[in-house]
Amino acid sequence: ENLEYFLLASQEDQSFLFSLKTTWLEKLVSSKTPQFERLALFWLNHFSVNFNMYKQKHAFFKHIKFVRENSNKNFLTFLEGILVDPAMIVYLNNEKSFARNPNENLAREFFELFSLGEGKYGENDIKNFARHLSGNSINFVTEDFNLYRYKKSDETYSAFGKKYKNNKEFFRILKNHPAFGEFIAKKFYREYVELNEPSKEDLAYLVSYFK
Repeated sequence: ENLEYFLLASQEDQSFLFSLKTTWLEKLVSSKTPQFERLALFWLNHFSVNFNMYKQKHAFFKHIKFVRENSNKNFLTFLEGILVDPAMIVYLNNEKSFARNPNENLAREFFELFSLGEGKYGENDIKNFARHLSGNSINFVTEDFNLYRYKKSDETYSAFGKKYKNNKEFFRILKNHPAFGEFIAKKFYREYVELNEPSKEDLAYLVSYFK
């Protein structure tokens, strides 16, 4: 009976995933703005989660919806939203995090893969940010974001040598980081121009325009 239930649940999951893929493919084919669809795919790859890694399938749908709604909007708003995205929280195990014993996956991926790129931050930046994010979790009934205050700490932390107490202060520090914008500009260059590295002049222009 357990095996039969598992197989049935697996079939339902794959049917749901197939439905999501079909819906997106229909939009790719019928869209009057294919450049938006390519941009949305770029961000879906940038903020990637794995459908088969967890049981919260509707959170995955909400993740896709979140990506599409923000694909042509402000990047800082995008970054803020990904920290409260239920699919990303579960995928990177932040629901298991506590301030006294933080899970660093979300914090590490945020710096390395989402915002600044490898080598632009320190281990203390990750540890501090992980503690700051420790209350970010999910309601497993509704699959919506939920902040558990008993898991987090209201301490003042630091990033890149500057102190912050809340998200607003943290993102002010982040956007003033010397490397902010360079990582994303290079990804856009590889996606839309060529695989080779941009020249210093082109990169400086792209970063300035991005900011």
